[in-house]
Amino acid sequence: MGLKVHFYSHGINKIRALVYSKEIYNEFRELKKNPVLCFEKLSKKGKFEFISGFFDAEGTVTDRLVLYNGDLEIINKIKEFIAKELNVVGNVYRYGKIYGMQIYKRDHIKKFVKNTDCVKFSVRSSQLKNIGGC
Repeated sequence: MGLKVHFYSHGINKIRALVYSKEIYNEFRELKKNPVLCFEKLSKKGKFEFISGFFDAEGTVTDRLVLYNGDLEIINKIKEFIAKELNVVGNVYRYGKIYGMQIYKRDHIKKFVKNTDCVKFSVRSSQLKNIGGC
């Protein structure tokens, strides 16, 4: 594809990549318009990669795992997928204008962490050991 990529530091433990590509811009534009449709078109591996990136951007690790977003439909699609593929239960709730999906059972946290490649999990590994024995 011949991309020009510039990496630069952004705060503690953060690196940003600046990419100049009309093709990638258009892909992200389509993704933003309808993330559920894009998610549904992905392979199983692609869906796990999507969830990993989504959790890095929109998730948090406390005494449980929580994924936040304003789009209830994508939250529910992720919930359905992890229930089917991992037998992991996510509980969805509304918090103001956004929705959250919590994973709080220890064995479910372990399965989710094992099957996703979230950067957030490596940064918070000591916290994960406390909640899920991961």
